[in-house]
Amino acid sequence: LCNPSNRRTPRGSWVGWQARYGSLKVGKRRFLQVIEDRGLDVVTQVFFDMQDYTEKGLREKIRALPDGVYYGEEWFEDDGITATPFGVRLSLIVDGDEIIFDFTRSDPQANGPINAPYVVTMSASLNALLYMIGGDLPVNAGLNRTVRIVTKAGTIRCVRLPGSSVGGQTESSPSLMG
Repeated sequence: LCNPSNRRTPRGSWVGWQARYGSLKVGKRRFLQVIEDRGLDVVTQVFFDMQDYTEKGLREKIRALPDGVYYGEEWFEDDGITATPFGVRLSLIVDGDEIIFDFTRSDPQANGPINAPYVVTMSASLNALLYMIGGDLPVNAGLNRTVRIVTKAGTIRCVRLPGSSVGGQTESSPSLMG
């Protein structure tokens, strides 16, 4: 499950892994009980209904926003290796009941660890949207039906492997969420 010997704080890491593993075991047991009590078809339908509910709610909230293209930039002073500044450029397009987060104008990926994989860019964009307008909606796949995330591979918002990316999660994701 986890090798605690290669961690800075092996005891704390091991206890954390045990707690996560234990919570997953409890969650699995309870989820299987719900399926046994209600039936797989009902549980599956509830999942789809929740996604439809989220999509409908988010579309209503997006429709309340003025259509248009909105621009934003965020700068990193350096990438931890060079003194070169790197820019994240966003064009946020609101069109009816859909939103596009377009990062294609962002700088090429850095040598240092400030790059983000696509999934981090997507997650940070959806989180920002939820903070701004969707705080009361359940978080599920229904969010993805109304939002598109556009970027280019090889940029700091979509690192091309084997480029480094840890700072993309710890540095650039929070800055994107504002």
